[in-house]
Amino acid sequence: MNDVMETNEIKVNQGLNIKRIRTAKGIKQSSLCEPLGIKTQQGIHDLEKKRIIPDDKLRIIANVLNVDMDILKNMPEDKDKYNIVFEYNTMTNSPIAQNQEIYFTKDMDLVNRLIESEKRVAALETELRMLKGDK
Repeated sequence: MNDVMETNEIKVNQGLNIKRIRTAKGIKQSSLCEPLGIKTQQGIHDLEKKRIIPDDKLRIIANVLNVDMDILKNMPEDKDKYNIVFEYNTMTNSPIAQNQEIYFTKDMDLVNRLIESEKRVAALETELRMLKGDK
């Protein structure tokens, strides 16, 4: 199996997605150890370095992080678009911020819309290439 997951030419790094969301929510790696049956924090670090994570583990992680599994599984690797969301969230989602889950929920709504836009653009590009090839 290819170690780069691509959906219509969109590169996805599931481990990076886990790290981004975990960090933005202020959740420590150690919080994932027990639910995943991993004994050390190094094991979580290693997991976050993988591009593709098995669905059963993604489901558990999504539950711990309280996010939709689709975000962990399909959020594109594009740092320019998504780092803005997560850098903003990290600042506003500090322990002293009021209503921090509301901030994160709004950010996840934005991420979901960006994912859907990326998928649509990739599908349209594929369709356009096919149409040009048919002419």
